[in-house]
Amino acid sequence: MESLFKDIQRSLSTLTEREHDVINLSFGIGMLLPMANHEIGKKYHLTDERVRQIKEEGIGKLKHTSGIELLKKYLGQ
Repeated sequence: MESLFKDIQRSLSTLTEREHDVINLSFGIGMLLPMANHEIGKKYHLTDERVRQIKEEGIGKLKHTSGIELLKKYLGQ
């Protein structure tokens, strides 16, 4: 499990700090529970829509980086 967490963090390191933080909070990475867009928005003084956009931009970048290959091994791909 520690290896998975390290690989996730390594993959997320390719993102901007804001994208990294929003994705961590949205999916509850390193936390007990994920946060909703409006909760993240309050924390960073952003609208729900802007949080959604940042999350989508980050996910889009992850899909096109070599970091995604690190994570595919956990899915058996």
